[in-house]
Amino acid sequence: MFLVPLLALILASCAGEGTPSPGPTSPWRSVPSGTAQDLLGVAFGSGGFVAVGGGPFQSLILTSTDGSSWTQRPSDAGVQLTGIAYAEGKYLAVGFDNVVLLSSDGISWQKVNGPQGVGYLNEVAFGGGRWVATGAFGYLLVSQDASAQSWQVVNLDANELTGVAYGGGRFVVVGQLGKIFTSTDALAWQEVPSGTNRNLGSVAYGGGLFVAVGAGGTLLTSRDGLSWTSQSLPSAPDLRAVAYGNGTFYAVGSGNKAYVSQDGLSWREETLPGEYTLTGLAYGQTLGRWVAVGFSGTIFRR
Repeated sequence: MFLVPLLALILASCAGEGTPSPGPTSPWRSVPSGTAQDLLGVAFGSGGFVAVGGGPFQSLILTSTDGSSWTQRPSDAGVQLTGIAYAEGKYLAVGFDNVVLLSSDGISWQKVNGPQGVGYLNEVAFGGGRWVATGAFGYLLVSQDASAQSWQVVNLDANELTGVAYGGGRFVVVGQLGKIFTSTDALAWQEVPSGTNRNLGSVAYGGGLFVAVGAGGTLLTSRDGLSWTSQSLPSAPDLRAVAYGNGTFYAVGSGNKAYVSQDGLSWREETLPGEYTLTGLAYGQTLGRWVAVGFSGTIFRR
């Protein structure tokens, strides 16, 4: 006697399949990049947004004036580009084989070879009249001056150095196994305790605060670059990039969430339109727009 009610229940259940309820809307929008190669860094400057990446023995440079429409630019670097920053009226991109590229507009690039032996570079930042690029095997490249034409190697006690930021008259460099180093002149460095042995991938400065992010949702903050405090996130993904703009920090990594904070201490989630691995963030001050880039040519704008 239970066959009819049971059959009705099964049919009702099946009728709902294929029509899922709508998920939360995302403030982030996917835009076409025109490439399936990995994008590893992005910066904003006078020429607009510039994203860099590529693959083995191949560099990739994309430019956009609005964060929505992107154009590939030629480069003879012949190596994957891993990081980019803008300061002193120029974009500076770094990559494998100690490659350093300079451009005033993001379109035409000059190749500057750094000292040999570093292997590959990760991220770059400017401050105090010098550029600092992080690299493999605990190496840093430090420019002699703002022109970035001449470089020297500094070796720190670390396996790999990943993120770098400058603020409050101080550089902060982060790396694998929770390593954090700080310097006021980019030449003499002091290791400071981070309170974690998880790999750190990126660091940013804004509003008088350093924020460092890394594996397993690691998020650390510091007012002076010397003393660090762990902060909590709503969930615990691997975080790969953090940036500051317009009074706001954003952090991204693996998964379908971006994380946003006005003070670096309290964070909330923003849903992304799918599962992605994002590796770079930049804020376009004159546009009031964020751009995030990642693996397989992923580009989001907000």
